[in-house]
Amino acid sequence: WVCDTTFARQATLADLELAPVAGDGGAIAIEPTEEPCQFHLLHRDVAGATRLTDVPGGYLLAAGVADGAARVVCASRIDHRPAAQATGSGQKRLRQTYRVRLECARGEAGQFTALQPAVPPSPDWAPWISTLETLPDQPGRYRVTYERDFSFQFLNLTDHGRPEEDGTYTVDFGFDADGTLVAGDPDRAAPGMAGGPTGPAPDPCPPGEIDPSDPRCAPRCGDGTCDPSESCGDCADDCGPCSLVVDDGDDPGYAEIAGAWRTTAGRADFSRFTDDGVATFDFRGLLPGPKEVWVHHPVDPRATDRALYRVREGADDLRAEVALDQRVGGGDWRLAGVVDTRGDFVVEVAQGGSGRLYADAVRVEAVVDQDPVIDDGDGRYREQGDGWTTAPGGEGGAHRRSAAGGATYTARIQPGVHEVWLTWPADQPTATRRAEVTLTADGAFVATLTLDQQREGGAWLSLGRYRLNGQQATLTLRATDGAPVLADAVRFDSVAALPDGAEFVTDDGDARYLETGMWADADAEGAGGDVRWSPAGDGTATWQFGGLPPDFYDVLVQFPAAPRNTNAAVYTVRSAGAELVSASLDQTSGEGWRVVGRVWIAAPTASVTLRREAAGALRADVVKLVSTRCVECER
Repeated sequence: WVCDTTFARQATLADLELAPVAGDGGAIAIEPTEEPCQFHLLHRDVAGATRLTDVPGGYLLAAGVADGAARVVCASRIDHRPAAQATGSGQKRLRQTYRVRLECARGEAGQFTALQPAVPPSPDWAPWISTLETLPDQPGRYRVTYERDFSFQFLNLTDHGRPEEDGTYTVDFGFDADGTLVAGDPDRAAPGMAGGPTGPAPDPCPPGEIDPSDPRCAPRCGDGTCDPSESCGDCADDCGPCSLVVDDGDDPGYAEIAGAWRTTAGRADFSRFTDDGVATFDFRGLLPGPKEVWVHHPVDPRATDRALYRVREGADDLRAEVALDQRVGGGDWRLAGVVDTRGDFVVEVAQGGSGRLYADAVRVEAVVDQDPVIDDGDGRYREQGDGWTTAPGGEGGAHRRSAAGGATYTARIQPGVHEVWLTWPADQPTATRRAEVTLTADGAFVATLTLDQQREGGAWLSLGRYRLNGQQATLTLRATDGAPVLADAVRFDSVAALPDGAEFVTDDGDARYLETGMWADADAEGAGGDVRWSPAGDGTATWQFGGLPPDFYDVLVQFPAAPRNTNAAVYTVRSAGAELVSASLDQTSGEGWRVVGRVWIAAPTASVTLRREAAGALRADVVKLVSTRCVECER
């Protein structure tokens, strides 16, 4: 079944049956969501419907079902990944890239396993399911036939331009006792099978040969070799675990080498500390390569101001050393650094200053390519405080919300310039209008912005480009007005440089625009199609800007003039807590851009606040900061 986006947008669309299931009067069906072409996969029988997917799948394009002692369903679906892309206007939006996954689940008595890959996903080709059948001479075994297609264009499987590896394949699979899918190697289908003739089957792969360019000899998980195409994330059997934790409890990898150690509260119930000593954390079984080293210690203002963490691969082989202040950053994991290891190694902690030296826990993670998107279900996402609940909508199909708590997103980065993105679901009338966003790098403050989450939802919002001098970037999100903050997803994109000469615009419809007092939509048409107005009172409007490189800026404002407007609309420019310039403008006449002043802005954020000093209506439309280096803007 192929998705029709207009058809799928109907909010009242019922489940669509894909295939009947003989014997139990049930069916395999898809359940549309509010997002076009995004679905849950269902098994439905007289007892009701059982979802086979935890969150809405990508774009489910085809599915099949096989009958037997158990019910087996397989589907081809698209797993989306966003990537930054510049638009013609100079703004950035995110385009969608994807992998197609052929996944299967088994069910008995209406209880299904999770969908599991029957064919390893590839960024270079898509497996489109054709048929699914039970192998009559092999109880509990199934065969799925699929079309391997490099173009990713479903139902456009012509031979024009396709590589030799493309064509019709089959793979046999089953499930072990705990429900884990176990698949054989894909075989090239013989001529005349589903999908059409594809030519004679190639010779089998020579025994013991591994060749990623040859589909017959492609590496597979479980062959005992950690091939470059594999990682600990998708094949721990061959590549070892991605992460190991050594704690100061009964862990055999922990040892106290020197000093008199005592016990206090910490991770896993307690932590060891001393005034002067040395403790070690021994890590074994990880493959050579770069590793992140994370450390944990409790919150204690009496802690040492200089804890020395050293990575050794032998008594005389010091691989890295870093000093951390244990008076800050306690109660959570801290990234100490990234080190390239060649095998087993030891992390040593020693006193390098004064105060209590804590040896609580060390975590080591293999450095693998990380998804730049940190979702609310990611291990790099943490919550603080109470009242968190899950709600539908957002990246991955759901988001988290709380009126009392905060959320933290932590990313491993390379020092340099990064563009920071944030997204949350659209149409959230109860969301906070004061979401405070704070950005830090290795614990050092970088910037803070306050966002209105009732605006600009449903898309990625760029918070600007920032120079982050560290290996760990953290974005913290919390509400300051008692309404729920929406914690969905954050993205860090490494970029070449800060913008050298540019204009920065904030409109009254943006999330970076804030109001106090009484405001409403005005009848007049503004820069973004609308204008806000305040008839009387002490209301204010604030336009915020982020990602500003140090420079002189011309501050320009625009509003529709009207005789009933105030003749004393005061615009005040602030940055880093200081007032830079203030100007009073007459809103009763004039048109186009008005100049507030030229200011030097050194910090990466700034704001412009509007208030009235005389009777009359106050109108808020758009504010622009123009870098004096922006030659094109001046033209």
